[in-house]
Amino acid sequence: MGSLDDAIAAYNAALQIDQKMASSLYGRGTAKRLKGETAGGEADIAGAKAIRPSIADEMAQAGIN
Repeated sequence: MGSLDDAIAAYNAALQIDQKMASSLYGRGTAKRLKGETAGGEADIAGAKAIRPSIADEMAQAGIN
């Protein structure tokens, strides 16, 4: 996605469907960190890891970290 705001909006939409979608939570956290929203990004990433402990490795393989 070209814009971090657009990416966050897309992740928010996915999370409205399923709040426990670890990949969307992790992706949103990464986008937030890139925007400088460190605390919110870290909270999302921690939540994703709580749902699926292997999510960081999985997302890194997809180039998202």
